[in-house]
Amino acid sequence: MKIFEKDNSLLNHLSESISEGVVIVDSKQQIVSVNNSLLDMFGYSLEELVGQHLDILIPKEMHDKHETYVKDFIKKSDKRQMGQGRNLYGVHKKGHPIPVEAGLNPFEWDNNKYVMALVIDISERVKQEQKIIKLNAALEERIQERTKELNKTVDELQTEIEKRKIAEKKSNLL
Repeated sequence: MKIFEKDNSLLNHLSESISEGVVIVDSKQQIVSVNNSLLDMFGYSLEELVGQHLDILIPKEMHDKHETYVKDFIKKSDKRQMGQGRNLYGVHKKGHPIPVEAGLNPFEWDNNKYVMALVIDISERVKQEQKIIKLNAALEERIQERTKELNKTVDELQTEIEKRKIAEKKSNLL
């Protein structure tokens, strides 16, 4: 199953020198190659992943949908970002979800079709986005409270102005 490790030291060197996780699957979605970044990201050893079905890295609730996506992708066979407009997750060996981005790159090698996915762990970005959402919600709440206070002050000032106008009219009449 280590078809890319046999005689492609340049490919191995390149895939190990990038920070993105690399996973290559065949047309049956069997994992045929991974780099160390992907192993670190998902917590597996090389021996635990190579030869396994790609489902090992995908949440169980997505297995059926993913099968459909893969078949459609292989038919079209074009490079693309995966999951645009959706949140994507992988599954760590310990079972917890990992938010990811993935770029899919189909290719042929030795008359066989493969897909190479470049996978990026976006956990830190997701945490930062969640912080921003919370901060925005808190800011919006403060704005609403301050707006209420300002409206109350404006109402009080308008009432005071009306009282003064009435008092002025009374004093002018005397």
